[in-house]
Amino acid sequence: MLPMHEHLRTTASHVQDGRKKLVEFMASEEYRKQSELMWLQASPLVSFLRDAASQIRREDGWTYLARAGDLANRDLAEEVENLKERYGFKTLKKLLVGSGMFDVFDEPLPDGQFRTLYKNKE
Repeated sequence: MLPMHEHLRTTASHVQDGRKKLVEFMASEEYRKQSELMWLQASPLVSFLRDAASQIRREDGWTYLARAGDLANRDLAEEVENLKERYGFKTLKKLLVGSGMFDVFDEPLPDGQFRTLYKNKE
């Protein structure tokens, strides 16, 4: 009976240590950042942009952000209108970069301007 008691005591001690480490991690800046990133990556707007990148891409795999933005404005108007308040980004381009789920590219145009393209990271 004594070895079982010692085993239970050791197990309980490990559980307590694990709880302490979990509490410390959940109070950390790293946890806050990771939680926000996970929320952002699972958000309706990022999911929509991922789907758009799969469905309306060019032959080379890139999607026009302006076109995807028009569709997002149509289908998720409230999300786009409240972009800064809900997501912390002023533009869809910054949202794409901040999510870490997309490659973003500014394609130069003949007139010296550019258009923003994006695609899902592989």
